Amino acid sequence: MATSARDLVAVKLERDAAKLRLDNKVASLKADYDERGLGGMIIDEISSQATVTMDEAADFVGQSKGIIAVTVGILALWFCRVPIISALSSALGTGSDDEGHF
Repeated sequence: MATSARDLVAVKLERDAAKLRLDNKVASLKADYDERGLGGMIIDEISSQATVTMDEAADFVGQSKGIIAVTVGILALWFCRVPIISALSSALGTGSDDEGHF
């Protein structure tokens, strides 16, 4: 029985400590809400997340410059494919009646 009483006291102390932490967190959120309002809290959270995302993107770009350069080059060639093929066809003299229609 003595062990059970000690266990019960320990559990109650843990519960009280958890309740105190929760009450402190709620009080902190209420104070933050009173100071900035819901819109200010949302804007601050979004801006902090955007900053983190931009930092991660900058790190990724720094580590992947070659891959990004190749991708941009391939995209540029894709968008310029019709004039490139037309120029090659004209230079080689193999133009057809439906040039530029791919």
